[in-house]
Amino acid sequence: PTCLFHRVPAHRLPTNRLPTRRASRPGALPSLGAGALLIALAAAASAPAAAATFSNGAVSTSNPWNVTSDVVADDFVMTSAGVLTGATVYLSDSYGMDNWVADGSPLTYFLFADDGGAPLSAGMVSGEAQNISLSDSGVYHHFGEVQAVSFTFETGFAAAANVTYWLGIHAADSYAAGGTVLWMNAAGLNGAASHVSSGSNVSTGAWSSLAVDRAMSVTTDAAAAVPLPAAAPMLAA
Repeated sequence: PTCLFHRVPAHRLPTNRLPTRRASRPGALPSLGAGALLIALAAAASAPAAAATFSNGAVSTSNPWNVTSDVVADDFVMTSAGVLTGATVYLSDSYGMDNWVADGSPLTYFLFADDGGAPLSAGMVSGEAQNISLSDSGVYHHFGEVQAVSFTFETGFAAAANVTYWLGIHAADSYAAGGTVLWMNAAGLNGAASHVSSGSNVSTGAWSSLAVDRAMSVTTDAAAAVPLPAAAPMLAA
């Protein structure tokens, strides 16, 4: 099976960090006059911001789901083509998020194509979340304050505009690790409801609907967008 986004070559997006402009080779400075250089700098300064973001909206605490024993995924659609660079999910730990951080902040992400309103396990991409950071969300669950957990992907992936994809997460070192890290739900329903797969069944395509969305956002770098073939294979990270 195939999906509509693919790994961005290393020369287009460096692994494990947000894309930056490639530096000139040592000793190979461009031969620009002062006037041309000023024009180039002015054009760069006036360029529009590259980042585009999908968000599921406000955070709710009414129907959170444990992502230590399960993989939970929710769908998203980017309105313009770009390279998926990272995401933010809203989590709360039964022992406090400090405990999760002390355990090494284990977080695996998954990217799926859409299979008629559910994640398509075949051809999925997975990797370990990079550059994890936590910030207060201002929302409180009985476990404590919900944290906005932001991270980057190991590698960027090109996504087409107006195509449904799914982001999944698992917040433990194993599916039998114990503990309770909850992924909060979104206040409204945006597209298909989130789905859950128990443990390692994520690879078999055994998904069940959870009836609500998850609180999350996904970010792309539009400046790094590359032409997308009609059906490019999704390559494992």
